[in-house]
Amino acid sequence: MVDYIYNIGNVKGLTINDYNSIVDFHDWLYEKYIEWRGEHSGREGSKAEFARWIGITDKSLFQYFMKEGQIPKSPQIINKLVNKYGDEVYEVLNIHEPEISILKIEEILPKLNQNQQIKFMRRLNQILDEFINNELGS
Repeated sequence: MVDYIYNIGNVKGLTINDYNSIVDFHDWLYEKYIEWRGEHSGREGSKAEFARWIGITDKSLFQYFMKEGQIPKSPQIINKLVNKYGDEVYEVLNIHEPEISILKIEEILPKLNQNQQIKFMRRLNQILDEFINNELGS
């Protein structure tokens, strides 16, 4: 592979995979759509249906397909992609896989009402403070 690939830095939507090839998120997702559409040849495999299958809006999918479009940053959207395509999503987006406990917190918080969220976050802060005081001596 050519050395200039390493100079791309943080170009929006591009990452270098383990094989030193450039992976573009937009192209990657579109390829996933083509694969999905092929698996749904018996019925209409529209982009809108693909978006619903992932759990995102048509508008978001349109943005993700555009070369200069958005890259998902929201943990909720990234989790939806991970639920369909696994850890490959983290590699393509060039981000670290979150700790499992963080994923659990992100999953449960939206299910709680406002009072439950407040109680949950207070308790979580207490646990973190206790840990920091006891384990780190701060």
